[in-house]
Amino acid sequence: MRRFSISTWVFILLLGLGLMAAVNSFRAPAPSASPAMEAAAPPVPKKMTEEEKEDAAIGACEFFVQHSLNDPGSADFDHSSTFSVKNVKGVYHVTLGLRARNAYNALVWGQYDCEVIQAGDSWLPLKIRQRL
Repeated sequence: MRRFSISTWVFILLLGLGLMAAVNSFRAPAPSASPAMEAAAPPVPKKMTEEEKEDAAIGACEFFVQHSLNDPGSADFDHSSTFSVKNVKGVYHVTLGLRARNAYNALVWGQYDCEVIQAGDSWLPLKIRQRL
């Protein structure tokens, strides 16, 4: 059985770590709701009409989508025609569009689907997905 030197093992280890990093860089990160995002979501006042709840759902989705971006400060939401809101058994399905800077610092337009649910005085994200 052949023995390898320490420098060979170090080289193999670094090569493996580099390969793992390259593979992970090609995977798109899934937006997740961190406790900080949940805690910072705008509170919902009591006794809201359905229209007010829809407006609050749009605001919550804007917040969650913005904080899932590479550059949250560059988000510019298109309020003119890209919003749609649908309430299905207490789950609000929101579609919205925005311009934001990507990882290459290019300004791109994207459309997002977001599902949120009202939980007491706040909103919780169920799904955030960019349409391709």
